[in-house]
Amino acid sequence: MRSTLNPGELAEGRRMSADSKASEGTIPFGAGAKAGTNPEKQVAAWDGATGNDKFKGIAMFSIEGDLENGHYPDGVPTTVLRKGVIWVKLSDNASAVTAGDQVAIRNDSLFDKAPLTTGTSGSYGVELTNAEFKTAGQPGEVVKVEIDMPTATKVVQL
Repeated sequence: MRSTLNPGELAEGRRMSADSKASEGTIPFGAGAKAGTNPEKQVAAWDGATGNDKFKGIAMFSIEGDLENGHYPDGVPTTVLRKGVIWVKLSDNASAVTAGDQVAIRNDSLFDKAPLTTGTSGSYGVELTNAEFKTAGQPGEVVKVEIDMPTATKVVQL
């Protein structure tokens, strides 16, 4: 087995579903993705910019991206996982997670467990109803997440 796990790589060979849209800005592999300026054609990295953002899935690892730097550059075809099990990175600001915890995405496009701690920062995260951690991990580590879209989401101010 490899000694490294790459965010955005499929973790299990189950039935999966994904969309393909153009990247709007840089999107790291394994990052939470939101609807872009043109939601029918674009996705962007979840950045917590507004409370109106719409979660679209998780950016998958792909040869369409910049493999050396681990992201999709602006304007390239971007594969966004909507159903499946994928490796993701926990935010450095995340809590420790255990298998079975519900999934949330912080304003850095990385993962944490739900519910998020709310505040008045003007930055937003999103909590996902049909997504759970499949492995345990500490902040900054790579862990497995299972997602099943469409799902109810709750955007919260951090």
